[in-house]
Amino acid sequence: MKYQYLLILLSVFIVCILSCYTSDPNKAADGLDAIERNTDHSIAPIVAQKYTDTTYISAYSEIYSQSVLKTIPLTIILSIRSGSFTDTTIINKITYYDTDGKIVKEYLKKPVRLKPMQSIDYIVAIPKTTEGIPTNRGGTGAHFIVDWGAKYNTQPIMQCIMHGSHGSNSVSFMVPGKSISTRNIK
Repeated sequence: MKYQYLLILLSVFIVCILSCYTSDPNKAADGLDAIERNTDHSIAPIVAQKYTDTTYISAYSEIYSQSVLKTIPLTIILSIRSGSFTDTTIINKITYYDTDGKIVKEYLKKPVRLKPMQSIDYIVAIPKTTEGIPTNRGGTGAHFIVDWGAKYNTQPIMQCIMHGSHGSNSVSFMVPGKSISTRNIK
């Protein structure tokens, strides 16, 4: 009888520990970053980037529901798609900011090569407290800043797709990126 209680207590403890673990939605089953693993890091010298751009993409980790006091948490997917059939785009930096303009996360350790017609996605999942309650990860004014370059303007398509559910209802929408700084390097 004593061992049954101990076994039940141990089982509850293991379930609690496993439920507190927040997995990275960008990691594959083998533990490697799925995007980084499938991306070419052997970039051309920086001087080959004759065209550079900074793109702003609005992201919403939550949206208001009925009032400012009630929100629906959302999962965010940043999608970057090559707009060229022939030229490579170098993604130099991806930074995620919260509503207050504070950096939440830097997504790249080093620049990545986006091959012609290739796409990459980054996921900002809804974090949860140890009690399983969804928490904010950026807010209604969150955004990404993506710095990229190429030999020519390859016109990559950058979008944020947001998705969440509230009761039996689901919410999904997409926001396109907007260039906020362009430079031609001679």
